[in-house]
Amino acid sequence: MDKPVIERDELRRLSRLAHLELDDHELDSMTAELNSIVAYLSTLEAVAVEGVPATSHVRLERLPLRPDQAQPSLDREAVLDQAPAATETGFAVPTFVDEG
Repeated sequence: MDKPVIERDELRRLSRLAHLELDDHELDSMTAELNSIVAYLSTLEAVAVEGVPATSHVRLERLPLRPDQAQPSLDREAVLDQAPAATETGFAVPTFVDEG
């Protein structure tokens, strides 16, 4: 690859946006790794795939499947008694997104 697709300064900016603290060595290493990945992906663009049907799973027919049958579960009250916080309908979890 002649020119890096991902520049060091761009990675620094992205790391700040992601609240990652990368030192100079980590920035250099990560920039090289990401550019290596992008270079590999660009070689995949050259693969002839015309006429090849799209798949989401490889060899799906070989996956072991079990019948979908109802199984006994844990007692609801016993589980909620073990929770740090519970409501009448289930587990109580703290809000983590400020919508205000």
